[in-house]
Amino acid sequence: FDDQIFSFQFSPDNQYILTLNQKKSSVEIRALYDQEFTAKISDSAVGIVAAHWVPDSRQIMTFSDMNLKLTLYNMVTKEQSIINSPKSHEKG
Repeated sequence: FDDQIFSFQFSPDNQYILTLNQKKSSVEIRALYDQEFTAKISDSAVGIVAAHWVPDSRQIMTFSDMNLKLTLYNMVTKEQSIINSPKSHEKG
């Protein structure tokens, strides 16, 4: 990981680690047991303020600045789904 990390999370199956760099609006994913695997998600248009694993450990949810959109990224199929104007990513 080359940049400043705002937060990090292990995947639910403990196979991957996710890091969030809010300044660069990017998420980086690395496999813990496969040195070759890396993935990067970026969204400079609306920014990324939060990223969370989905329980299957193969998808990641990202939340944009001002809750404009939630994006669900699938690491296996490389597909993404967008939900516009979601509720807050914060608990409560």
